[in-house]
Amino acid sequence: MKLKKVIISFFALFLTLTAFANKDRYVVPYKYIFIFKGNDSVFLKQPSDFLLKEINEEIISGKKVLVEAILTFPTGEIAVFKRNGVLWEMISISQNNKEIFVPKLTVQKIKEIHFNTVALLWPGSYESPSKSKSFHIRFDIGAKKSYDRFPTLNLFFSSGNFSSSSIKRQLDNITSQDSDF
Repeated sequence: MKLKKVIISFFALFLTLTAFANKDRYVVPYKYIFIFKGNDSVFLKQPSDFLLKEINEEIISGKKVLVEAILTFPTGEIAVFKRNGVLWEMISISQNNKEIFVPKLTVQKIKEIHFNTVALLWPGSYESPSKSKSFHIRFDIGAKKSYDRFPTLNLFFSSGNFSSSSIKRQLDNITSQDSDF
C-alpha cells in the first residue's frame, strides 16, 4: 500500500513537471523609455497598468508623436522601436550583446503598436530567453478592434536571427485565426 502511494505521488509530480516544461514562459518590460518629437521623453520603471495604458493611448491617438521606445526586460533583453513620425522604421532586440533586427518590410506594415501589451516569450523548459534557441515578442497592433480585441503580432527569433512573423485576428467572440504577417 505504501509503495502504491509513493508510485502515485511520483507519477503526479512527473505529470506536473512535464506540463510546466511545455508551457511558454513570458516577461513584460520593467523599464520603458519613450522619446517623443521635440525631445520630450518619459522614463517609466515598473509602471502601473493604468499609467502605461494612458501613455499608450496618447501615442495611438497622435497626441504625442513617438520617435523611439526602448523597453528593458527583467531577463536582460532590450527591445528598441524607432519611428520616423509616420512609419515604423526599425524594431530590434538585443540579446547577449547581439542586436537582432526585424526586416524593414515587416516593420513598415505595422501602423500602431500598443506598448502596454508587449511581452517576451520563450519555451518553458529554458530558464531564460538567452538560454533558449528561440523566443518571440508579442504585442497588439492597429487602431481598430475586432470583437473587442486588437490584432496580436508575434515576431519570432531563432538561433540569433529573426525567423518569421504572424498575426492573430479575432473572427468572432470565440474564434481567432493566425496567419503570416
